Amino acid sequence: MATATVHTSAKYKKKILWFWQSNSTNIHDEKEKQQQWKRYSDFENDHIEEAYQRKEKKVPLNDYVINFEYRMQQHKNGNQMAIKREEIDFSQCVREERFLYPVRATSAKSFEKEYDKSDFISQWRRKEHKKTEFDNEHGPNNENRATAELAAQEEGRLINKEFDAQRMAEQLRSCKHDKEIGQCVARLYSASSFLSELVNSTLRNDDMSKLDTLGPFCWLLDHRLGWNEGGWDCHVYRGMTLTDEMIEEYKQAIGQNIIWPAFTSTTLNRQVAEFYCANTLFIIDIQAGQFWRRK
Repeated sequence: MATATVHTSAKYKKKILWFWQSNSTNIHDEKEKQQQWKRYSDFENDHIEEAYQRKEKKVPLNDYVINFEYRMQQHKNGNQMAIKREEIDFSQCVREERFLYPVRATSAKSFEKEYDKSDFISQWRRKEHKKTEFDNEHGPNNENRATAELAAQEEGRLINKEFDAQRMAEQLRSCKHDKEIGQCVARLYSASSFLSELVNSTLRNDDMSKLDTLGPFCWLLDHRLGWNEGGWDCHVYRGMTLTDEMIEEYKQAIGQNIIWPAFTSTTLNRQVAEFYCANTLFIIDIQAGQFWRRK
């Protein structure tokens, strides 16, 4: 698949982003005092940019047609929205929605003495007769990859996100080896789409109704994130807004293993974490070659 990232120099990158105007149903409505723009998902963005680079006049997308000549998104019911294309610094592409919620890691079961995984992933492993202890002998495989592929399509269909789901399935289908599968699930989770929000909502709420669909993907991602292959030590950061009660519970848990039940976004850039930090900054030490749990 073609990339939507433009390299202008070895040290300077730019990324192309497409937006649609969300607060008007008429592209010619001049009474809007403040335009509100929303980004297309990464999969939609690449699809639009690929067509734009091919100099096509129109490209279908879900229930819409993207009209490049008039810079509008036309719905089959007649509604139309303005669209725009922007080139921004790659370093500014922060998934801000992933840093805006406080991690609920203050329940009694979150501060466990035993080093374990989320209840959701553990339950799926038990159901599928997987080995209880997590190790490298039971890594990604084609069977789980195929299950995750079908699950992405099913979950996308349920929330009318078939386009993104189909793109995800295509990428998973192209993977044949364990390393490729691991890299692919990490890339899909990192993309701006419905998947990361759905996965983390499911894990935070222990929604066992999605065990059969999201279970394989969560397990594959958990395995991929569990090993630091970088060969170098580093610190990652996460800023949060916690209540006094939550802060006290974290203090009481000093010396224990803390399990965050959902996949929790961190950053190598401390300033990014501090921007979303009202009163708490987590500094996480990652050691080269260490098997660890990013929860």
